[in-house]
Amino acid sequence: MKICTVVGIRHSGKTTVVTSLVSELKKRGYKVATVKSIFCPTFSLDKKGSNTDKHRQAGAEIVVAKAKYSTAFMYSNPLSDDEIFSKADNVDFLILEGNYGVKVPRIVCAHENNDASFRINDETIAVSGVFANKNIKEYQGIKVINALENINELADVVEKIPEVTLPVDKLELPSEVSEFCKHNCNHHKVCKDDEAVKEELEVENSKVKHIFLTGEKKIGKSTLLNKIVERLEEPYSGYQTRPYEIEGHLKGYYFHSIKEREEFENDCPISVRIKKQGNFPVFETFENLGVETLKDSLADNDILIADELGKLERKAEKFQEQFFRNLKNQRMILGVIQKTKAAFLDEILKRKDVKVYEVTMENRDFLEDEIVQNIKNLGIKIK
Repeated sequence: MKICTVVGIRHSGKTTVVTSLVSELKKRGYKVATVKSIFCPTFSLDKKGSNTDKHRQAGAEIVVAKAKYSTAFMYSNPLSDDEIFSKADNVDFLILEGNYGVKVPRIVCAHENNDASFRINDETIAVSGVFANKNIKEYQGIKVINALENINELADVVEKIPEVTLPVDKLELPSEVSEFCKHNCNHHKVCKDDEAVKEELEVENSKVKHIFLTGEKKIGKSTLLNKIVERLEEPYSGYQTRPYEIEGHLKGYYFHSIKEREEFENDCPISVRIKKQGNFPVFETFENLGVETLKDSLADNDILIADELGKLERKAEKFQEQFFRNLKNQRMILGVIQKTKAAFLDEILKRKDVKVYEVTMENRDFLEDEIVQNIKNLGIKIK
Protein backbone atom coordinates (compact mmCIF):
# COMPACT_ATOMS: atom_id res chain seq x y z
CA MET A 1 0.00 0.00 0.00
CA LYS A 2 1.13 3.54 -0.79
CA ILE A 3 0.18 6.41 1.55
CA CYS A 4 0.15 10.12 0.76
CA THR A 5 -1.07 13.01 2.93
CA VAL A 6 -2.58 16.32 1.75
CA VAL A 7 -2.13 19.17 4.24
CA GLY A 8 -2.84 22.89 4.25
CA ILE A 9 -4.54 25.89 5.78
CA ARG A 10 -8.35 26.16 5.70
CA HIS A 11 -9.93 26.88 2.30
CA SER A 12 -6.66 26.10 0.53
CA GLY A 13 -8.13 23.35 -1.67
CA LYS A 14 -7.19 20.18 0.25
CA THR A 15 -10.49 18.39 -0.36
CA THR A 16 -10.43 19.33 -4.04
CA VAL A 17 -6.94 17.84 -4.37
CA VAL A 18 -7.97 14.66 -2.52
CA THR A 19 -11.14 14.09 -4.54
CA SER A 20 -9.37 14.84 -7.83
CA LEU A 21 -6.62 12.37 -6.96
CA VAL A 22 -9.09 9.68 -5.92
CA SER A 23 -11.01 10.03 -9.19
CA GLU A 24 -7.87 9.88 -11.33
CA LEU A 25 -6.34 6.92 -9.47
CA LYS A 26 -9.64 5.05 -9.76
CA LYS A 27 -9.61 5.68 -13.52
CA ARG A 28 -6.18 4.06 -13.61
CA GLY A 29 -7.58 0.91 -12.04
CA TYR A 30 -6.36 1.33 -8.46
CA LYS A 31 -8.24 0.66 -5.24
CA VAL A 32 -8.25 3.85 -3.14
CA ALA A 33 -9.19 4.70 0.45
CA THR A 34 -9.17 8.06 2.25
CA VAL A 35 -8.83 9.25 5.85
CA LYS A 36 -9.92 12.74 6.94
CA SER A 37 -8.29 14.15 10.11
CA ILE A 38 -10.64 16.27 12.24
CA PHE A 39 -9.06 18.31 15.02
CA CYS A 40 -12.11 19.50 16.95
CA PRO A 41 -12.17 17.16 20.00
CA THR A 42 -15.98 17.09 20.32
CA PHE A 43 -16.63 16.04 16.72
CA SER A 44 -18.71 12.89 16.26
CA LEU A 45 -20.32 11.25 13.25
CA ASP A 46 -23.09 10.03 15.50
CA LYS A 47 -26.01 12.15 16.65
CA LYS A 48 -26.80 12.47 20.33
CA GLY A 49 -29.88 10.45 21.22
CA SER A 50 -29.84 8.29 18.08
CA ASN A 51 -30.20 4.52 18.36
CA THR A 52 -26.54 3.98 17.50
CA ASP A 53 -25.57 6.57 20.12
CA LYS A 54 -27.58 4.60 22.68
CA HIS A 55 -25.67 1.46 21.67
CA ARG A 56 -22.39 3.25 22.37
CA GLN A 57 -23.63 4.73 25.63
CA ALA A 58 -24.61 1.23 26.73
CA GLY A 59 -20.98 0.16 26.37
CA ALA A 60 -20.58 -1.36 22.90
CA GLU A 61 -16.93 -1.08 21.81
CA ILE A 62 -17.90 -1.16 18.13
CA VAL A 63 -21.22 0.01 16.68
CA VAL A 64 -22.04 -0.72 13.05
CA ALA A 65 -24.66 1.29 11.18
CA LYS A 66 -25.79 -0.89 8.28
CA ALA A 67 -27.84 0.94 5.65
CA LYS A 68 -29.01 -0.04 2.19
CA TYR A 69 -26.17 1.66 0.33
CA SER A 70 -23.44 2.13 2.96
CA THR A 71 -22.00 0.75 6.19
CA ALA A 72 -20.36 2.76 8.98
CA PHE A 73 -18.16 1.33 11.76
CA MET A 74 -17.94 3.51 14.89
CA TYR A 75 -15.40 2.79 17.62
CA SER A 76 -15.84 4.00 21.19
CA ASN A 77 -12.13 4.84 21.43
CA PRO A 78 -10.00 6.67 18.85
CA LEU A 79 -7.73 4.44 16.76
CA SER A 80 -4.07 5.19 16.16
CA ASP A 81 -2.86 5.98 12.65
CA ASP A 82 -1.30 2.53 12.30
CA GLU A 83 -4.50 0.82 13.46
CA ILE A 84 -6.47 2.76 10.84
CA PHE A 85 -3.90 2.10 8.12
CA SER A 86 -3.92 -1.64 8.84
CA LYS A 87 -7.66 -1.77 8.16
CA ALA A 88 -7.03 -0.41 4.65
CA ASP A 89 -4.36 -2.95 3.73
CA ASN A 90 -6.40 -4.25 0.77
CA VAL A 91 -6.16 -0.96 -1.17
CA ASP A 92 -3.41 0.31 -3.45
CA PHE A 93 -3.46 3.93 -2.28
CA LEU A 94 -4.48 5.53 1.00
CA ILE A 95 -4.92 9.32 0.71
CA LEU A 96 -4.93 11.26 3.98
CA GLU A 97 -6.40 14.75 4.37
CA GLY A 98 -5.01 16.95 7.13
CA ASN A 99 -2.67 14.39 8.75
CA TYR A 100 0.58 16.13 9.74
CA GLY A 101 1.65 13.43 12.20
CA VAL A 102 2.97 10.70 9.91
CA LYS A 103 6.18 10.61 7.89
CA VAL A 104 4.77 9.87 4.43
CA PRO A 105 4.88 11.70 1.07
CA ARG A 106 3.11 15.05 1.45
CA ILE A 107 1.21 17.41 -0.86
CA VAL A 108 1.02 20.94 0.53
CA CYS A 109 -1.96 23.21 -0.20
CA ALA A 110 -1.75 26.93 0.59
CA HIS A 111 -2.86 30.46 -0.24
CA GLU A 112 0.34 32.44 0.26
CA ASN A 113 4.08 31.70 0.26
CA ASN A 114 4.20 31.72 4.06
CA ASP A 115 1.40 29.14 4.27
CA ALA A 116 3.31 26.84 1.94
CA SER A 117 6.74 27.36 3.54
CA PHE A 118 5.41 26.54 7.00
CA ARG A 119 4.12 23.13 5.83
CA ILE A 120 6.82 22.03 3.39
CA ASN A 121 9.14 19.34 4.77
CA ASP A 122 11.52 16.68 3.43
CA GLU A 123 8.56 14.45 2.50
CA THR A 124 6.84 17.08 0.33
CA ILE A 125 6.37 15.86 -3.26
CA ALA A 126 4.19 18.68 -4.65
CA VAL A 127 2.49 21.98 -3.86
CA SER A 128 -1.12 22.34 -4.99
CA GLY A 129 -4.51 23.77 -4.01
CA VAL A 130 -5.21 27.50 -4.36
CA PHE A 131 -1.44 28.16 -4.40
CA ALA A 132 -1.25 26.39 -7.78
CA ASN A 133 -3.29 29.21 -9.32
CA LYS A 134 -0.11 31.28 -9.23
CA ASN A 135 1.73 31.37 -12.53
CA ILE A 136 4.74 29.39 -11.24
CA LYS A 137 5.91 25.84 -11.90
CA GLU A 138 8.11 25.38 -8.83
CA TYR A 139 8.33 26.65 -5.27
CA GLN A 140 11.43 25.99 -3.16
CA GLY A 141 12.47 23.39 -5.74
CA ILE A 142 9.15 21.51 -5.50
CA LYS A 143 6.68 21.12 -8.37
CA VAL A 144 3.56 23.30 -8.20
CA ILE A 145 0.67 21.39 -9.83
CA ASN A 146 -2.93 22.49 -10.32
CA ALA A 147 -5.11 19.51 -9.37
CA LEU A 148 -8.03 20.69 -11.49
CA GLU A 149 -6.09 21.51 -14.65
CA ASN A 150 -3.24 18.96 -14.43
CA ILE A 151 -4.51 16.05 -12.34
CA ASN A 152 -2.69 13.58 -14.62
CA GLU A 153 0.65 15.15 -13.69
CA LEU A 154 -0.16 15.12 -9.96
CA ALA A 155 -1.35 11.50 -10.13
CA ASP A 156 1.88 10.57 -11.95
CA VAL A 157 3.87 11.98 -9.01
CA VAL A 158 1.74 10.13 -6.44
CA GLU A 159 1.89 6.92 -8.48
CA LYS A 160 5.69 6.86 -8.06
CA ILE A 161 5.78 7.12 -4.25
CA PRO A 162 7.17 4.05 -2.43
CA GLU A 163 5.18 1.37 -0.63
CA VAL A 164 4.75 1.87 3.12
CA THR A 165 5.65 -0.63 5.81
CA LEU A 166 3.77 -0.40 9.11
CA PRO A 167 4.31 1.02 11.65
CA VAL A 168 4.76 4.43 10.01
CA ASP A 169 7.28 6.86 11.50
CA LYS A 170 5.65 9.72 13.39
CA LEU A 171 6.16 13.49 13.13
CA GLU A 172 5.44 16.16 15.74
CA LEU A 173 2.32 18.19 14.98
CA PRO A 174 2.88 21.90 14.21
CA SER A 175 1.82 24.02 17.18
CA GLU A 176 -0.94 25.76 15.21
CA VAL A 177 -2.47 22.36 14.42
CA SER A 178 -2.13 20.82 17.88
CA GLU A 179 -3.89 23.87 19.36
CA PHE A 180 -6.41 24.13 16.52
CA CYS A 181 -9.55 24.29 18.64
CA LYS A 182 -7.98 26.68 21.11
CA HIS A 183 -7.21 29.32 18.50
CA ASN A 184 -8.65 28.57 15.06
CA CYS A 185 -11.58 26.15 15.18
CA ASN A 186 -14.87 27.72 14.10
CA HIS A 187 -16.54 25.51 16.70
CA HIS A 188 -14.38 26.64 19.62
CA LYS A 189 -17.44 27.23 21.82
CA VAL A 190 -18.26 23.53 21.55
CA CYS A 191 -14.95 22.68 23.18
CA LYS A 192 -16.30 23.96 26.49
CA ASP A 193 -18.39 20.75 26.63
CA ASP A 194 -21.46 22.88 27.26
CA GLU A 195 -24.35 20.92 25.72
CA ALA A 196 -26.62 23.99 25.58
CA VAL A 197 -23.94 25.97 23.74
CA LYS A 198 -23.30 22.99 21.46
CA GLU A 199 -26.96 22.71 20.47
CA GLU A 200 -27.17 26.47 19.95
CA LEU A 201 -24.10 26.41 17.71
CA GLU A 202 -25.38 23.46 15.69
CA VAL A 203 -28.59 25.37 14.98
CA GLU A 204 -26.60 28.50 14.15
CA ASN A 205 -24.33 26.62 11.74
CA SER A 206 -27.24 24.87 10.04
CA LYS A 207 -28.78 28.19 8.99
CA VAL A 208 -28.48 29.08 5.34
CA LYS A 209 -27.76 32.78 4.96
CA HIS A 210 -26.25 33.01 1.46
CA ILE A 211 -28.02 32.13 -1.81
CA PHE A 212 -26.33 31.47 -5.15
CA LEU A 213 -27.72 30.67 -8.59
CA THR A 214 -25.91 28.41 -11.02
CA GLY A 215 -26.70 26.78 -14.35
CA GLU A 216 -25.69 26.52 -17.96
CA LYS A 217 -24.60 29.58 -19.97
CA LYS A 218 -27.36 31.90 -21.23
CA ILE A 219 -29.98 30.14 -19.08
CA GLY A 220 -31.03 33.37 -17.33
CA LYS A 221 -29.16 33.30 -14.01
CA SER A 222 -28.36 37.02 -13.91
CA THR A 223 -31.82 37.92 -15.20
CA LEU A 224 -33.40 35.98 -12.33
CA LEU A 225 -30.99 37.52 -9.81
CA ASN A 226 -31.85 41.04 -11.01
CA LYS A 227 -35.57 40.34 -10.55
CA ILE A 228 -34.93 39.25 -6.97
CA VAL A 229 -32.68 42.25 -6.24
CA GLU A 230 -35.37 44.63 -7.51
CA ARG A 231 -37.68 43.28 -4.80
CA LEU A 232 -35.24 43.88 -1.93
CA GLU A 233 -36.35 46.50 0.59
CA GLU A 234 -33.02 46.65 2.41
CA PRO A 235 -29.71 48.28 1.41
CA TYR A 236 -27.54 46.28 -0.95
CA SER A 237 -24.25 46.75 -2.74
CA GLY A 238 -21.72 44.63 -4.59
CA TYR A 239 -20.86 44.16 -8.21
CA GLN A 240 -21.83 42.89 -11.64
CA THR A 241 -19.61 41.55 -14.40
CA ARG A 242 -20.74 43.02 -17.69
CA PRO A 243 -19.72 42.35 -21.32
CA TYR A 244 -18.22 45.11 -23.44
CA GLU A 245 -18.35 45.20 -27.20
CA ILE A 246 -16.68 47.11 -30.01
CA GLU A 247 -18.66 47.41 -33.25
CA GLY A 248 -20.92 44.58 -32.14
CA HIS A 249 -18.10 42.16 -31.28
CA LEU A 250 -17.53 40.88 -27.73
CA LYS A 251 -14.12 42.08 -26.52
CA GLY A 252 -14.22 41.00 -22.89
CA TYR A 253 -15.89 41.73 -19.56
CA TYR A 254 -15.62 44.50 -16.99
CA PHE A 255 -16.26 44.84 -13.24
CA HIS A 256 -19.07 47.23 -12.33
CA SER A 257 -19.42 48.24 -8.68
CA ILE A 258 -23.10 48.81 -7.84
CA LYS A 259 -22.14 51.45 -5.28
CA GLU A 260 -21.57 54.92 -6.72
CA ARG A 261 -17.89 55.61 -7.42
CA GLU A 262 -15.84 58.16 -9.26
CA GLU A 263 -16.03 57.49 -12.99
CA PHE A 264 -12.36 56.54 -13.31
CA GLU A 265 -12.61 54.17 -10.30
CA ASN A 266 -15.40 51.97 -11.68
CA ASP A 267 -16.08 49.77 -14.72
CA CYS A 268 -12.59 48.26 -14.97
CA PRO A 269 -11.82 45.32 -17.29
CA ILE A 270 -11.60 41.83 -15.79
CA SER A 271 -10.90 40.05 -19.08
CA VAL A 272 -9.76 40.79 -22.61
CA ARG A 273 -10.77 38.65 -25.55
CA ILE A 274 -7.97 38.00 -28.05
CA LYS A 275 -9.16 36.63 -31.40
CA LYS A 276 -10.30 33.03 -31.02
CA GLN A 277 -7.98 32.27 -28.11
CA GLY A 278 -10.60 33.23 -25.52
CA ASN A 279 -10.78 35.57 -22.53
CA PHE A 280 -7.57 36.45 -20.70
CA PRO A 281 -8.19 37.57 -17.08
CA VAL A 282 -7.08 40.90 -15.61
CA PHE A 283 -6.49 39.84 -12.00
CA GLU A 284 -5.50 43.34 -10.85
CA THR A 285 -9.11 44.50 -11.15
CA PHE A 286 -10.31 41.81 -8.74
CA GLU A 287 -7.39 42.46 -6.38
CA ASN A 288 -8.08 46.22 -6.21
CA LEU A 289 -11.60 47.32 -7.18
CA GLY A 290 -13.00 43.88 -6.34
CA VAL A 291 -11.51 43.71 -2.84
CA GLU A 292 -12.50 47.32 -2.13
CA THR A 293 -16.09 46.61 -3.21
CA LEU A 294 -16.35 43.57 -0.93
CA LYS A 295 -14.87 45.44 2.04
CA ASP A 296 -17.22 48.41 1.57
CA SER A 297 -20.29 46.18 1.41
CA LEU A 298 -19.28 44.39 4.61
CA ALA A 299 -18.49 47.65 6.43
CA ASP A 300 -21.88 49.12 5.44
CA ASN A 301 -23.70 45.95 6.61
CA ASP A 302 -25.38 45.70 3.21
CA ILE A 303 -26.69 42.64 1.42
CA LEU A 304 -23.86 41.73 -0.97
CA ILE A 305 -24.71 41.14 -4.63
CA ALA A 306 -22.05 39.04 -6.40
CA ASP A 307 -22.81 38.62 -10.11
CA GLU A 308 -20.86 36.61 -10.93
CA LEU A 309 -18.16 34.26 -9.61
CA GLY A 310 -16.22 32.07 -12.02
CA LYS A 311 -12.84 30.97 -13.30
CA LEU A 312 -11.58 34.51 -14.00
CA GLU A 313 -10.92 34.92 -10.25
CA ARG A 314 -8.90 31.70 -9.95
CA LYS A 315 -5.59 33.54 -9.37
CA ALA A 316 -7.02 36.58 -7.57
CA GLU A 317 -5.90 35.48 -4.10
CA LYS A 318 -6.72 38.68 -2.21
CA PHE A 319 -10.20 38.75 -3.73
CA GLN A 320 -10.78 35.11 -2.74
CA GLU A 321 -9.59 35.69 0.82
CA GLN A 322 -11.83 38.75 1.19
CA PHE A 323 -14.81 36.88 -0.25
CA PHE A 324 -14.41 34.17 2.40
CA ARG A 325 -14.36 36.91 5.06
CA ASN A 326 -17.61 38.24 3.61
CA LEU A 327 -19.12 34.75 3.65
CA LYS A 328 -18.26 34.47 7.33
CA ASN A 329 -19.43 37.93 8.41
CA GLN A 330 -21.88 39.31 5.81
CA ARG A 331 -25.53 39.22 6.81
CA MET A 332 -26.42 37.83 3.38
CA ILE A 333 -24.91 37.28 -0.07
CA LEU A 334 -26.98 36.88 -3.23
CA GLY A 335 -24.91 35.77 -6.18
CA VAL A 336 -24.34 33.81 -9.36
CA ILE A 337 -21.73 31.07 -9.67
CA GLN A 338 -20.59 29.78 -13.03
CA LYS A 339 -21.00 26.08 -13.63
CA THR A 340 -17.28 25.43 -13.90
CA LYS A 341 -14.52 23.67 -11.97
CA ALA A 342 -12.42 25.83 -9.64
CA ALA A 343 -11.14 25.18 -6.11
CA PHE A 344 -12.37 28.61 -4.98
CA LEU A 345 -15.92 27.89 -6.16
CA ASP A 346 -15.91 24.35 -4.75
CA GLU A 347 -15.09 25.70 -1.28
CA ILE A 348 -18.06 28.08 -1.47
CA LEU A 349 -20.52 25.50 -2.77
CA LYS A 350 -19.85 22.99 0.01
CA ARG A 351 -20.42 25.47 2.87
CA LYS A 352 -23.36 24.70 5.15
CA ASP A 353 -24.47 28.34 5.18
CA VAL A 354 -24.82 28.41 1.38
CA LYS A 355 -27.91 27.39 -0.59
CA VAL A 356 -27.45 26.81 -4.33
CA TYR A 357 -30.27 26.82 -6.88
CA GLU A 358 -29.66 25.43 -10.36
CA VAL A 359 -31.57 27.46 -12.93
CA THR A 360 -33.03 25.42 -15.79
CA MET A 361 -35.44 26.01 -18.66
CA GLU A 362 -38.06 24.12 -16.66
CA ASN A 363 -37.83 26.05 -13.37
CA ARG A 364 -36.60 29.55 -14.20
CA ASP A 365 -40.12 31.01 -14.51
CA PHE A 366 -41.26 29.98 -11.02
CA LEU A 367 -37.97 29.80 -9.07
CA GLU A 368 -38.14 33.50 -8.19
CA ASP A 369 -41.02 33.13 -5.72
CA GLU A 370 -39.39 30.16 -3.99
CA ILE A 371 -36.13 32.07 -3.48
CA VAL A 372 -37.95 35.21 -2.31
CA GLN A 373 -39.81 33.14 0.29
CA ASN A 374 -36.50 31.72 1.55
CA ILE A 375 -35.09 35.24 1.80
CA LYS A 376 -38.14 36.29 3.85
CA ASN A 377 -37.56 33.32 6.14
CA LEU A 378 -34.09 34.71 6.84
CA GLY A 379 -35.64 37.92 8.15
CA ILE A 380 -34.73 40.04 5.12
CA LYS A 381 -37.34 42.59 4.02
CA ILE A 382 -38.38 41.87 0.44
CA LYS A 383 -41.52 42.56 -1.62
